Amino acid sequence: MKRAALWIAGAGFIVGAVGAGACGKSGGGAASAGGDCQQAIDHALMVSDPTKGMDPKQAAALKPMMAAMAKTGVERCLGDQWKSDVTGCMKKASTSADLNKCQDALTPAQHKSFDDALAKTASANMPAEVAVPVAPAAAGDGSAAAGSAAGSGAAPETPTP
Repeated sequence: MKRAALWIAGAGFIVGAVGAGACGKSGGGAASAGGDCQQAIDHALMVSDPTKGMDPKQAAALKPMMAAMAKTGVERCLGDQWKSDVTGCMKKASTSADLNKCQDALTPAQHKSFDDALAKTASANMPAEVAVPVAPAAAGDGSAAAGSAAGSGAAPETPTP
């Protein structure tokens, strides 16, 4: 599965944040209770906001899903004890590429927990108005999401020149 676009670019996601000055411990210690995680996730959503340039009606329809994904991101940050290096990096990120580099600092177990939780949250909260299939897949298994042309037996769409 592609990296969670907490940065919802990863479901288009994921989930940005509202940058603030550095807080929490420096170095590799665990992020301080709640504050660092919330700030980091809020900033990541701001940076990677998938609703930028989107039809206002669709953007409004995505707001509840984005809020649910932000909550999930904070829960995973706290529950999986992300290091302050990760949250500090996220709070300083200015692009989705920067956020991806921050996410690379997660352990493989933290990364999987985060990706799986975000995919589940996105699937459960995707509004019908902007439905985009979000299906967790084993890394590198090449399978298509259920309902997609590749996974349904339907012929793929031919692009119009």
